[in-house]
Amino acid sequence: LLARYPKGVPARQTRDELVLNVDLAPTILEVAGLAPPDDFEGHSAMALARGEEAPDWRQSFLYEYFTSGWGVPSLECVRTADGWKYVRFADWEQMYNLNADPIEVNNLAQATDHAERKNELMAELKQLGAGVRQLEGPSEYKRKTGQHQPH
Repeated sequence: LLARYPKGVPARQTRDELVLNVDLAPTILEVAGLAPPDDFEGHSAMALARGEEAPDWRQSFLYEYFTSGWGVPSLECVRTADGWKYVRFADWEQMYNLNADPIEVNNLAQATDHAERKNELMAELKQLGAGVRQLEGPSEYKRKTGQHQPH
């Protein structure tokens, strides 16, 4: 996310927190001096933009994709602030350490030396609300190998 607001945001600041699209409306409302509705899922990122600490900021988020066609498989994914990503399909899974593998070449989902981390990510995925819907079956477009060429 790139932001420019000379009145309230220090220039050339970089942050590592996970800011999502659902945070944009609450952030804009705060800048306008308005409170977001109680049912908004996101949070204002203005404290982050001002360079303040935000100890209660999200440490992970859930990504879901459910489809009824188009050749793209349904999936559930968790992405963590410490750089991990776990994706669950109906019959396949992926796991990446994005700090070490930012272009997702080495799928660690079946790596025994990462089994504990995988269990943690699966638990986080469930805690975020995944596992409620049935994932659709395989897609001809998925990559089943442990390594692949990035898009």
